[in-house]
Amino acid sequence: MRRIVVEVTRTSIRALVVDGSPARPHIRAFAVEPLDGLPATMPARPEESKAGGSEGQAGEPSQEALRRALAGCRLAKAQVISAIPREQVVTRLLTLPSIHSDELAKMVELSGKAQLLYPPDQVVTDFQVNEQRSGTSTVQLVACHRDWVNRHMNCVSQVGLEPIAVTPSSWGLLAWYHQFGRSPEVHEPILLINVDEDRTDVVLIDHGRLMFSRGLSHGLRAWQRSPDGIGTLVQELRWSCVSLQREFPGIEVNSLIMTGLGPLDQWKGFVEEQLGKPVMIRDAEGSLRIPKHTATRPASPAVVLGLAMAEERRLVNLLPHEVRQAQHDRCRMRELAFTGALLLVTLLLGIGLLAVHVNRQAWVVEQAAKALNEVGAVTEQLEWKARTIVLIDTLFASRRRTAAMVAELFGLAAPDILFESLAFERSRGELVVRGSAPTTRQVLDYLQRLDQSDQWDQVELRHTVSHDVSSGTRTDFELVLRSK
Repeated sequence: MRRIVVEVTRTSIRALVVDGSPARPHIRAFAVEPLDGLPATMPARPEESKAGGSEGQAGEPSQEALRRALAGCRLAKAQVISAIPREQVVTRLLTLPSIHSDELAKMVELSGKAQLLYPPDQVVTDFQVNEQRSGTSTVQLVACHRDWVNRHMNCVSQVGLEPIAVTPSSWGLLAWYHQFGRSPEVHEPILLINVDEDRTDVVLIDHGRLMFSRGLSHGLRAWQRSPDGIGTLVQELRWSCVSLQREFPGIEVNSLIMTGLGPLDQWKGFVEEQLGKPVMIRDAEGSLRIPKHTATRPASPAVVLGLAMAEERRLVNLLPHEVRQAQHDRCRMRELAFTGALLLVTLLLGIGLLAVHVNRQAWVVEQAAKALNEVGAVTEQLEWKARTIVLIDTLFASRRRTAAMVAELFGLAAPDILFESLAFERSRGELVVRGSAPTTRQVLDYLQRLDQSDQWDQVELRHTVSHDVSSGTRTDFELVLRSK
C-alpha cells in the first residue's frame, strides 16, 4: 500500500512517498519545496510558552509547492498523513477520574475547551493516554485552531489528496524513535532533539510515550550563523529540562538523542559536558536509503519518515470530528459495497457451481443409464452363451452316451443278426431297434443279453415275425430299450 506523508513547516513543504508495509518499506521519493516569503497564518499565542512551545509562526501552505513536491507521483488510492508544526498546537496534561475511552473523550472535550483561550467552536482536539492507575487516567490534551487545520486540509485537497490524519510534528518524532531510535544503550526517559533547517523539535519520551514536546523557532541556520549558536541550543535544552522537572517532578532525563541536520558529532561532546547527560547521535534516515530530494536546501526527514512507519491508531489526530465521521461513513459505505459485491460474486459463483453440479449429475445419470443398458445387453448375451454352452455340453454328453449305448447294442448282437434301423425317441428317452435273426431263439437270447447289460433300464420285445427267405426262414423283430 502507498502512503504519502506531507509535512508543513514555516519555510517549506516536504513530501515522502513510501510503498509497502512498515516491516518492508520502499521509499519512492522525498521532495522539499521552499515557502520563502509567504505570510504567517496564525497570530502568535502568549499561552504557547505555558504549553512548552515556542513563539514561532508557521507559513501558509502553498498548493503550487505541494504540487511540485508530488510531481510524478501516483496519488490514487494512497493513504495520506499530514504533519503540522509543533508550535501550532497547544498541549495540556490532565488527570481525569475514568479509565474508559468513551468517558475520557467526553471529559477531555469539556476540560480542553474550558482551559483553552479559543472559542469552543474554533478548536479541534485529541488526546493521548499517558498513564492509568486506580481508576484515574493521565492524558495529554492536544488542541489546534480549526482555521489552521482547515487551511492545511484545503491545501492538501486541492492537489487531490485527503488526509486520514493531521498530527503535530512531535508525534512523527515519537514514531521515528520507535522505529529507528531505540537501542539497548538507550535508557528512558530520553530527550529527543531533531535539528531541522528552520526549527528544532524537543520531545521527552518515557516508557515509549510522548510526555512533553517543545518546538524551537531556530534551526540549523540559526545555530550555525550565531558565534554561540550551539551554546544557545544548550541553553534551550537546559530550560526544557527545568520545565520538565516542574511539570513532571518524578521524571529525570537519563540521556539525549540528537538527529537531523548539522555537525551533530562535533556538538556531541559540548552538549554532554554542559548538561551532564550522555548524548547519542542517530542518522535521521535510520537504516533506510532515501532518494535525494528536489530542493536545494537541506531538510531533516525524521518527522515524515516516522509518520510513514507509524500506526494510524497511535497518532494524535487533529482532523475535525465531522471530517472523521464523514470519512468513517464513506469507509463503511465502501466496505458495505465491497461486501455486497463479494456476496453477489459468491452468489453467482454458487449458482454457477450448482448448475455445473446439476449438469454433471445429469451427465453421470445419463452415463450410468448407458452403462446399465450396455450391461443388460452384455448380460443377455452372456446368458444366451451360457445356455448355448450348457446345451452343447449336454449334446456332447448325450452323444457320448448314445455312442456307448449303440456300441453295447452292436457288441451283444450275434454275428448273424442283421439290423435294419435305429430310432431314438428323445421325448420318451427310448431307442427303437428293428432287425432280423435266423431264429426266434436267437432273438430271445439277444434280448436276454441286453437285459443283463448296465446300459439299459428296461428292454422290451414288441413283436417278432417269421417269414421265408431264399436261404431259409428268418425272424424279424422290434426292440424298445430305455436308458438309465
